[in-house]
Amino acid sequence: VLKMAAIDRPTTANYDIHEEYSVETRDYEDHTFCGIMFSMKVKRNIPIEYLEIESLSVRGNLGPLTVWVTNGHWGELVSDSTEEEEEDTSGGGSGGGGGGGGGVRTVFPKFESPNHWKCIYEKTHRSSPRRFVRLQFNQKVRAIAGDEISFYVHSKLPTDTAIVYDNQHGRSGINHEDNFIVVKTGQAHLCNEPFVDWNHWGSWRKRREFVGRIEYGTRFLLWNPTKVHHKFDSTFRDVVMIFLLARPHEGCPISWVSDDIIFYILNMCRYDWILPNKPLTTKEQILKAKEEISSRTSGVRSSLSGVLQRSLEFSRSFMNAVSI
Repeated sequence: VLKMAAIDRPTTANYDIHEEYSVETRDYEDHTFCGIMFSMKVKRNIPIEYLEIESLSVRGNLGPLTVWVTNGHWGELVSDSTEEEEEDTSGGGSGGGGGGGGGVRTVFPKFESPNHWKCIYEKTHRSSPRRFVRLQFNQKVRAIAGDEISFYVHSKLPTDTAIVYDNQHGRSGINHEDNFIVVKTGQAHLCNEPFVDWNHWGSWRKRREFVGRIEYGTRFLLWNPTKVHHKFDSTFRDVVMIFLLARPHEGCPISWVSDDIIFYILNMCRYDWILPNKPLTTKEQILKAKEEISSRTSGVRSSLSGVLQRSLEFSRSFMNAVSI
């Protein structure tokens, strides 16, 4: 069976684009204590298959550190089983209303319920009050568009200087935002045992912000005419329509090829290679836009040209073979 590459298009990129960012600009050196808990939400308006968080970086006197992760927001209510419930369910009571109507369930905020968290890092570190120390996870944390995940960085060091964090600055509740993620305001922990609540000053401090670095990579979706077309922004979709509306015209090679070849070319384009619809009113703006497009597509234009040429040659050879 003869199958054209233009028809058999991939749906996801075979490469990861790693983008590292730092929130050091929000480092006001407001506080130190035993832990910081915060959530991070993956934006919906970017066509990605998934995003992987590789590490966090923190500073302070550090000591025995652990990093924990959970799906959803750290403050949501969860249900934990008590010992009475476990005994009731494991005892296999004979029903009939005996035993007081089943087990007892207690509702906790997730930040006090370690059973709903997974430890992804554990190691003892030397003191580093000024420089960030990278905490490389045992397993990358994967999230898809729209997901919210929470992290909890904790130290068992028996002092109040283990991990640096900040007060909330501003009213938005957002600590950091970029093209892919939103890092939200969290809370600090004042106990050197994870998740516990025994500090006589109160164990948790609301409206606190993570200070450090988050490293993550994204795996992009590739454009296709079905299923993912709507996930690309309006500018990209407009370009798709322009390509498909092109009619054979001398001097316009793209108008000579089939829809399958056009689809293949668009399939190879990253979502951000096409600039948003903004009026370019000055020569400087036009030159800047050209430079930006050139940098985004560096090393790819020649490949696309070669693909187009090979596809045209294949189409001609195929049609000649069919006619014979």
